[in-house]
Amino acid sequence: MQLQTPIHATDIRTFYECQRKFQYGIVERIKPKEYKNPEYFDFGHNWHDVLAAHYRGENTKLAISEITNDEIKSTIYVLYNLYKEHWKDEDQNFEIASIENVMHVDILGVRILFTIDILALEQVGRNTKQYVIIDHKAYKSFPDPKILVNDFQASFYLWAMNKLGIDVKRFILNVTRKTAPSYPTLLKNGKGLSRAKNELAQTEHALYLEAINLANLNVNDYTEELEFLKNRGSNTFKREKTRRSESFLSNFEEDLKYTIHDFMEANHRFVPIPGLHCISCPFDFLCRVQSEGGNVSLTKHSMYVKKDDNER
Repeated sequence: MQLQTPIHATDIRTFYECQRKFQYGIVERIKPKEYKNPEYFDFGHNWHDVLAAHYRGENTKLAISEITNDEIKSTIYVLYNLYKEHWKDEDQNFEIASIENVMHVDILGVRILFTIDILALEQVGRNTKQYVIIDHKAYKSFPDPKILVNDFQASFYLWAMNKLGIDVKRFILNVTRKTAPSYPTLLKNGKGLSRAKNELAQTEHALYLEAINLANLNVNDYTEELEFLKNRGSNTFKREKTRRSESFLSNFEEDLKYTIHDFMEANHRFVPIPGLHCISCPFDFLCRVQSEGGNVSLTKHSMYVKKDDNER
């Protein structure tokens, strides 16, 4: 079966994760009849929309009000108000060039689409600015700081932008935890705030300081707690940063060419790569049927449908 093009950069990442998932979802373009995107997709999409409005200077209150899930809406409301203050100083170094910009790059006759959350010029010296890519991600817990060392998305974005003639060597992963931090508990006697370690782990320096002021307490009584929170840094927001050298990007292009040639071959055999995420894969049952020599055609007919033309 011939692969329809253009494809998306995330499709190539799917090929690396599991070739058979790529076969079903990208080449054959099928999906389970009863499949629904996991709820964490909703959070991520809503958070992206709010941040896009923020960096465009648009009405973020409107963007938040349009969120249909009340729990997600209330969490994002808290997160956004903290986010804009937390990154206010650092964001002043960025001159926004584009937001949610859909681009494409051609290689070996294949057009690859990709979307950059933010392309910005970063002030790196008194008279020097350099392009940087900022990509938003929401996680249940902070990822390993080494997540970007071999990250495909970071490598692809930096490679693609340089192929388009835009010199970008730096990628910033803008991480937000999907759990809103909480105010510390006011003690039952009303004369102080909780100093418990578990509560400090769930709050932020700004929230603890605000709680002190709201309760009309003496800030000097909480020097130790405030110092701890300040030194710890945010437990809600982080920015992981990486670079790619010219030699790295050159090698990445050679690997990419090999991969594209591989999956564009008409007779390519898509081999499954069993892993920890199989149980959450929408094609898990179909894959097992095929691997065990079962009736693949019947399974596809009874459990799967073709995607719409405009559906990813």
